Amino acid sequence: TTLLANDREVHASIWDAIAKIDLADRLPAISCPVLVLVGERDPTTPIAASRLIADRIRGSRLHLLPGVSHMSPL
Repeated sequence: TTLLANDREVHASIWDAIAKIDLADRLPAISCPVLVLVGERDPTTPIAASRLIADRIRGSRLHLLPGVSHMSPL
C-alpha cells in the first residue's frame, strides 16, 4: 500500500533515471567483500542481471533467495 500511495509521476521519473544508469564498467573496481542477493521471483532485477553484477566483482558471491521477490531483505 505504501507504493500505491506514492505520486505516479515521481515514481515513473525515478525509474526513468534508473534505467539510464549503467555502472557495469565500474564494478571490477570494487575491492571489498560483496554478497549479491537476488530474489528468485524478482521481476525488476532478474537473476541474470544479478549474476552479471557478481561476475564483474572479483571474489563476490551470488546468493539466490528462494520464493521471494524484490527488496526481500526489507
